[in-house]
Amino acid sequence: MGVNCFLTPFQPDKWETEKSDLVIDPSELENALIEKWPDTTIYPEDDRTSELLLWNFNHKGHGGLINLMGDGQIVSFMIDVYLFDFIQWYRSYIPDKYPIFFSCDCYDESYFLQINESTKESDLEQHVSR
Repeated sequence: MGVNCFLTPFQPDKWETEKSDLVIDPSELENALIEKWPDTTIYPEDDRTSELLLWNFNHKGHGGLINLMGDGQIVSFMIDVYLFDFIQWYRSYIPDKYPIFFSCDCYDESYFLQINESTKESDLEQHVSR
């Protein structure tokens, strides 16, 4: 069983008190994903439970399921999916006024990494190998 990871517009350890006005339009995200990664498979609404968007990401021989959760703010995926390129792209897709934090459910909520344009692959690798 893999580890769930999240990209959020608020610090993971403050999810109960911090809110964001970010709402990602699933249709716009779908179009942007297909434009950037044409091999992306988008699952139809009938195949989703509470996700606004569910897709299979394929890049550099790696892939896995990613979803935009029902709140339109949080993206989740399994850590065994190699996603650095996606994470950096997602940071550039979301307007700069919104911070993006990376966290995993195997760590305490206070352990997270803020993603910005200068985040390196080694930063992410160091974070998850703690």
